[in-house]
Amino acid sequence: MGTKRSTRCVSVGCVIIFDTTGTGRGGGAEKCGTGAEKNRELSAVNPEDVDIISHHLLSDDDYFELAGLFKHFGDPTRVKLLHALGMCELCVTDLAMILNITPSAVSHQLNALKAAKLVRGRREAQLIYYSLDDEHVRLLLDVGYEHKSER
Repeated sequence: MGTKRSTRCVSVGCVIIFDTTGTGRGGGAEKCGTGAEKNRELSAVNPEDVDIISHHLLSDDDYFELAGLFKHFGDPTRVKLLHALGMCELCVTDLAMILNITPSAVSHQLNALKAAKLVRGRREAQLIYYSLDDEHVRLLLDVGYEHKSER
C-alpha cells in the first residue's frame, strides 16, 4: 500500500494529497510546474513537494513587500505603540505619555506606520486619534505575542 502525505499550501489554503508511490491512489495529485529551470543541476529529494510548493509561491515583489511590512515589527517602540493602539485609539500626546517619548518621536513612528498601512488617523476638531488600520494588524500582534510566550 502506498504512503500518502498531506501537504497544506498556506498561500491558497488548500490541502493536497498526493501519492508518493506512483500507484495513482493518491487522491488526485496536483501537477504543477517546477522551479527546476533555475536549478537544473539539483535533483529534488521530494519532487512532488517541490512541484506543488513552487507553483504556489508568490512573486519576488510580493515577498519584498511582505518583508517591508515585517520590518516595522522589528522596532520595539513601534510594537509598543501598535500594542497601545490595539487597546484604544489615542492621540499623539497620550501616546507620548504612555510610551515615555516625545510627541515628535511618536509622530515620526506614526508616519512610518501610516505609510505601511498599519495605523490610521481620525480627525476630531484639532486632534487626530490613531488606531490600528484593521484587524489584520491586531492578528499579527496577537500571533507574535502567542509565539513569544511559547518559548
